Formats: sequence, structure tokens, C-alpha cells
Amino acid sequence: IEEGKLKGYKKVDINRLFKANKYDYILVEGDGAKKKPIKAPRKTEPIVPEKTSILIGVVGMDSLGTKKDTKNVLGLEEFIKITGGKEGFIIDENDIIKLIENKNGLFKVRKARIILVLNKVNRKNLIKAEKIKMVIESNCSDFLEKVFLVEEFK
Repeated sequence: IEEGKLKGYKKVDINRLFKANKYDYILVEGDGAKKKPIKAPRKTEPIVPEKTSILIGVVGMDSLGTKKDTKNVLGLEEFIKITGGKEGFIIDENDIIKLIENKNGLFKVRKARIILVLNKVNRKNLIKAEKIKMVIESNCSDFLEKVFLVEEFK
């Protein structure tokens, strides 16, 4: 445990586990957002093992209506480069769409089956989440297999 967080394996170790062929499934959480609702990958991210068969990207719908700042966004500089605007501007559904569609965004690694999860969907953001889902399914069908909306639990 490092700073209250489990220490993970290195990419080379994960690849070794795949090659050992001892496991039916290996689930790797490779790119956390430090409890922030939205993240743009930084230069060295995401770290994706070579043998990845399914890549899942997650975006918190609780980011809608929040400010583009370090409190809400991990990788703020990258997020602003991808979505436009300035620090302090409000995150809207178009920002999330840009983050998903952009070649340097959420799915800058485009290998394996790719799935998007829009989580923390609730009554307040359902219409916007459905709009994002519809646009992404239409615009990203060349690399994205499926989009899921996951309800917020309280």
C-alpha cells in the first residue's frame, strides 16, 4: 500500500501474467482519475497492456455543469486542449463528446474492443447523457463497440 492506495503491477508484469496463460480473465484498472468525475489522458497515459482484449473508458456524468478546474478534472491542461474554452468554463455535453471523439482523448489508445461507460447518470443529467450516447454511437462506430449508461447509486 502506497499513500492509502494499493500498489499496482508494471505493464511488463501484466504482460507476463497474460503470457503465463494461467487465468481466464485479468482485469486491469490502469488509469484512475483520483476521485475526479472526468479525466483527459496525459502524455504517458493510458498504460494499456499489450494483450488487452476489452478496453473500457468511463466518464462521470456528475462532471456536467462543473467547472473546468483541477478540482473536477484530472489532466486539466489536456482536457482544455481537447475541448476548448478556458479554465473556469463550465463542462457541458459537447466537452464530453469532444473528449471521447478526439484522437488524443479518452480513447487515444484504440486497440481491442472498446466500450464506453457513462456513469453516475441520474434524473438531472439523463437527457444530456442520452444525447452524448446517441452522438457517440453515430460518430465513433469505427472504433467504439458499445456505450452504456449506468445509473448513479445513492
